[in-house]
Amino acid sequence: MVTGLILTVVPGLALVRGQFDYLDQDCAYLEKFYQDLHPNPELSGQEKETSRKVAQELTKAGFEVTENVGGYGVVGVFGNADGPIL
Repeated sequence: MVTGLILTVVPGLALVRGQFDYLDQDCAYLEKFYQDLHPNPELSGQEKETSRKVAQELTKAGFEVTENVGGYGVVGVFGNADGPIL
């Protein structure tokens, strides 16, 4: 069972309403992803495989992905609306 999903909400997210409907449809897939990550923890600052897997999933979901931000950080940008970028 998926126990949690963290999304950062930014102004204008309502413009992409419906874009995340696949989350409801693909819960079994997300559960498998969670079950792969959870029993294979990595030490803080050494999350090489975790960041690779998260970047891969964000790319598959249509995000513009930047990897290795400050080490193993991953940034996913979704959308192309006009306006300021936070």
